Amino acid sequence: MTRSRFFAARCGLFLLGYLTTPAGAVNLADLSGWDIVIPSEPIESEIYAAEELQHFLAEATGCELPLRRKAEADERHFFVGQSDAMLASNVGFDTSMMGDEDLRILVRGENLAIAGGRPRGTLYGVYAFLEDYLGVRFLTPDHTHVPKITEEHPLDEIDYSYRPPLSFRWSNTARRTAIRRLPRGCGATRFPRTRNSAVLRPVA
Repeated sequence: MTRSRFFAARCGLFLLGYLTTPAGAVNLADLSGWDIVIPSEPIESEIYAAEELQHFLAEATGCELPLRRKAEADERHFFVGQSDAMLASNVGFDTSMMGDEDLRILVRGENLAIAGGRPRGTLYGVYAFLEDYLGVRFLTPDHTHVPKITEEHPLDEIDYSYRPPLSFRWSNTARRTAIRRLPRGCGATRFPRTRNSAVLRPVA
């Protein structure tokens, strides 16, 4: 084999490995058979979080996932909020000791969980997922950039946790423009990444 053919073969194998979704990874370009599972008794912000995830996944992938309160299979679930199904899955974790705005994103195999402390952690976790792993950008009150996923978009195992160093009680400017209206009971009207120093309190 000539040197040029050798390197061409190596490049071809490299590209094949790079472009093929690893076994067991979540491929956001192929969500057929997936659903979004919420708690059997969700609070309003968890319902809203699931609806926002459903909306932006549909806009990015063209696939609108059904919302369910039970998991009918072992895999292919987006768990939003802590539920019995989430706890029994391979991405189960307990949120009872998490702060109001703490969040965790966990991906293992073909399951993904986004959950956090009540009342706001799960909602903030969904927005963190959309920004960090889908590339969604909330730019102005009238424009949100949602990249289209048309090729393989694998997510390997992820275990991301966040606890905000500051608690936002009010903000006069630079509000989170992506949120059309937080439902009653969310306990906040601003996203925690808002850049404003109107009233800040350290998290206890």
